[in-house]
Amino acid sequence: MKLQNDQINLFLDEASELIESMEKTLLILDENPKDKTAIHDFFRGMHTLKGSSSMFGYPYLSEFAHHFESIYDLIRNDELDLNKTILSASFSSIDHFRILLSDATLKETQHQKEHEARVKELNSILKVTNTPIKKDSIFTIQSNEPTESTWHISIKLNSDLFSKEIDVLPVLESLQSLGTCSFVINDSEIPEFNEFYDAFDCKIAWDVILVTEATEETIREQFIFIDESIELEIIELSSSNLLTNSYLVNFIKAKQELSKGLLPFEFIQLHEETKDKKAEDFNKEEIILNTEDIEQTTNKNFDSMSSIRVNVQKLDTLLSLVSELVTAQARLNVFIDTSSNNDLQEVAEDIEKITRRLRENAFSISMVPLSTMETRFQRLVRDISSNQNKKVHLVSTGLETELEKSLIERLTPPLLHVFRNAVDHGIETPDVRKSKGKPEFGTILIDAHYSGAHVIVEISDDGNGVDLEKVKQKAIHKGFFKADTQVSEKEILDVLFKPGFSTSETITDVSGRGVGMDVVRTALNQMRGDATIVSKAGEGTKISLRLPLTLSILDGLLVSSANQKFIIPLQYLDKCYEIPNFTRDNSKDDILIIEGEQIPYIDLRDILEDTRNRPIIPSLVMIRFQQTKVGILIDHIIGEHQAVVKSLGTLFRKVQSISGATILGDGEIALILDVNKIISEYVTLTNLKKEVII
Repeated sequence: MKLQNDQINLFLDEASELIESMEKTLLILDENPKDKTAIHDFFRGMHTLKGSSSMFGYPYLSEFAHHFESIYDLIRNDELDLNKTILSASFSSIDHFRILLSDATLKETQHQKEHEARVKELNSILKVTNTPIKKDSIFTIQSNEPTESTWHISIKLNSDLFSKEIDVLPVLESLQSLGTCSFVINDSEIPEFNEFYDAFDCKIAWDVILVTEATEETIREQFIFIDESIELEIIELSSSNLLTNSYLVNFIKAKQELSKGLLPFEFIQLHEETKDKKAEDFNKEEIILNTEDIEQTTNKNFDSMSSIRVNVQKLDTLLSLVSELVTAQARLNVFIDTSSNNDLQEVAEDIEKITRRLRENAFSISMVPLSTMETRFQRLVRDISSNQNKKVHLVSTGLETELEKSLIERLTPPLLHVFRNAVDHGIETPDVRKSKGKPEFGTILIDAHYSGAHVIVEISDDGNGVDLEKVKQKAIHKGFFKADTQVSEKEILDVLFKPGFSTSETITDVSGRGVGMDVVRTALNQMRGDATIVSKAGEGTKISLRLPLTLSILDGLLVSSANQKFIIPLQYLDKCYEIPNFTRDNSKDDILIIEGEQIPYIDLRDILEDTRNRPIIPSLVMIRFQQTKVGILIDHIIGEHQAVVKSLGTLFRKVQSISGATILGDGEIALILDVNKIISEYVTLTNLKKEVII
C-alpha cells in the first residue's frame, strides 16, 4: 500500500520545520557549545528526523541522520567535545538535509557530489571516535552484525481515530519492513452488532509478534506520526527468533482465527514449554483466553488542539472568496443607494459589517510573524561573518510583528541583501574595531513595529557607516551627478539604490557586482512599499523598509481624470485641495503655491495624453514622496474606496504608472496608480531639489 500524497506532504512540512528548528538550535550552540539543553534538543530533533524519514521512504536522509545522531549521542554523554569542526559539519549537514528532502534518491549529479562530500566529512569525525557503523550502509566503516530479537507489540487505536481521518495502515506496513511480522486482531473491545451505535467509534486493536534486528527505539519511531492516536506497548520476549518454533507459529495461526489477541506472557511461556514439541501435536482447543488479566496501558490525556495545519491553497481560496465578497458588497451598496427601502438598507448595513469582520478575520489567518525568518537571518550573518573573520551579534526586537504570508515570502530576498551588506560593508574586523575603541563583536539590530496600516522593518549596524565622499565620487564617475553639482546627504545616500552601483573595489561571493540595494528598493516598490537609508560615518547605518500589511486589499481614494477612474492608495495621501481658476502651460515642471508652500505637481491628464474638457475647478491630491510633498492633479475626487487588487496580467507589465486594477460596485474598472513610479518618472531631479517649505 502506497503512502498517500497528503501524508507525504505532511511529512515534508513537518520535516522542514524540524530542520529549521535544528538549525536554530545549532546557532545557539555556535554561541555556547556547552549548552546541554541545546545539545539534547538537537539530538532529539535528529532522532525524530531519522525515524520519520525512514518511515516515509527517504533512506539516504534516514541513514545520514542516524550516523550524525551518533556523533551528538557521544557529545551529550560527554564522550566527545563539540568543537568548531563538528559545528561546521553540522551546519553543512543541515543544508544537506534540505537537499535530501527535495531529492530523496539523489537523482541529480550535483546532489550526489554534495552527498559524497558530506559523507566523507562525517566519516572523518566517526573514524576519530571509533564509532561502529552498520555494514553495507552509505558509510564505509564496518561493524559486528546485530542479532535478531522477538518483540510483542500491542497497538490499541484511540476511539476518535476514525473521526480524525488518520490512516494507520502505512505504519503497520513499515513494521513489516523491519523484519518478520505476524499480526493478530484483538477484537475484545468490539461490541456486538446490535450494540454498535457509532460507526466512528474506533474499537480496533492489534497484537504483533515481530522478529527484527531493530532496537525498541527504532520500533517506536515507526509510530512517531500517530503516537497521540494510539496506546502502544512494546515488550522484548526474547533475544532470539522465537518464530523458528513451528508449534508457536501454529499457535499464532490459531489465534488469528479465534481472535481476542495475544498475551505476551502466555506466548513466551508456551515457547518454553514446547521447544521440542512437534507442530502436528498442536491442538487449538488448548488455547484458553483470560482477557480480564490483560493489564491496560495507561490512558493518555491530551489537551484540545490549539492550532491546526491548513493547506496554503485552501487559505488562498478563502482569501479569494473574501475578496469577491467585498466586491459583491460594493455592488450591493450601489444598488442600495438608488433604493428607498429602509429595511433593505438596514440589512445591507448588517451584511457590510459582517463582511468587514470576515475580511479582517480571514486576513488575520494569513498573517505570519517575521520571526519565521529569524533563523535564516542568523544563519546568513553567522556564515558571512565566519568567512570574513568578523565577530557579529544579531539582535532582534519586535519580530512578533505580522505580515501577510505572500509579503513575507517576497520580503525575504531583499532583507537577506541588507544583512549581507551590513556584514560585508558595515561591520569591521575585530582588530579594526579595537583600534576605534569599539567592542570586538559588532552588532546588527533588526527591529519591526506597526505604523498605522504599515509595518516598518529597520536593520541597523554599529559599523563603519557610509563614506559619503567616496559614494559621491563614484556617483560622479557613473554619471549620476555632475562634478560641480551641490547635492545633499540624502541624495548621496539615495544613489546606493541606483542599478549597478557598488562601492566595493573587488568582486566576491558577497558583493561587488552592483546588485543589492537596487534589488531592495525595486522589491519594496513592487510590494507598494519603500526603502530609505540613513548613516553616520564611523557609527553605523540604518535601513528602513516600509510595507503595507497586505497586498490583497487596499484602502484607497477613488478619483477620476479624463472620464477614467483611478485608485490612489491612502498610505501616500496627505491632503486634498480644490484649485479654483486653474491655468497652466504644457510644461511638466509646474509648481503650485499651496498654503504658502511651493509644491511640484503632476497632471494625471498628461499621463493619459488627454487634455480635452478639463474641469474649471480641478482637484489636487497631496502625497508624500520620500519626505517630500508632491501633488497629483486630477479632475474629481469621488471618495474613499476599499479596493480588491487584481493583476492586469503580462500584457500590461510594461505600464509603469499602473500597479493593478479593481472592480467597482457598478462593474466599472478602476486602475490603481503606482505612485512611486509615477513620481520617479514624471518629476525630474531638478523639481525635487527646488527649495520646498514643509
